[in-house]
Amino acid sequence: MDNEKTQPAIETQSLYIKKDEPKPGLSLPPGYIVLWLVTILSLVLNVLILRQVAFAKQAAQQAIDDAIVTVGNLQDAAFTYTAVIEDTIPINADLGLSESIPVPVDENLPLDATISVPVEIGPFGTYTVTLPVSGTVPVRTTLHIVIDQPLHVSTTIPVNLEVPIEVAVKDTPLKATLDDVIVRLEALAAQLDRPLLSFGRSEPEITTETVP
Repeated sequence: MDNEKTQPAIETQSLYIKKDEPKPGLSLPPGYIVLWLVTILSLVLNVLILRQVAFAKQAAQQAIDDAIVTVGNLQDAAFTYTAVIEDTIPINADLGLSESIPVPVDENLPLDATISVPVEIGPFGTYTVTLPVSGTVPVRTTLHIVIDQPLHVSTTIPVNLEVPIEVAVKDTPLKATLDDVIVRLEALAAQLDRPLLSFGRSEPEITTETVP
């Protein structure tokens, strides 16, 4: 009787032990693995994109710095040019000439002549005496020559000139435009100096004004 009662208990215990055995291996859902692969690929792509953006930002900053230097040199430059003028100027006009021209005279005039002088000799009539005259006569005077008549002028004047021309950029309205360009380039350079990822930090706004 006792053996018959204990036998079912043994069989129940053996069945319980088999039910608690762990399952071999570990299996993951296929969608979980695909999600990880997509995440890693997205991270790699983002790193590559940030790297290329950093290179482009550095190149742009260098280009802006070079442009600022170039514009500054242009402000200090001067343009030199030699204008060659080869032409003839025709002149055809009537000039009214009314002028009194003073002519000073300061001369010693030589005198060498023979003068015949009639001399009356009473009842003997008139006798001509020849006298030689020789010497110098000083003349000190001013003669006024009056010219009052129209004067017709018809001629051509040849012109052959080389005129050097030098224009400094700082003395032209172009300087104000170049100043405005430098201000805008410096503002753009300041914007490029900002970090790519600000993480919520507020950056000051940069504004530029056009130079009149």
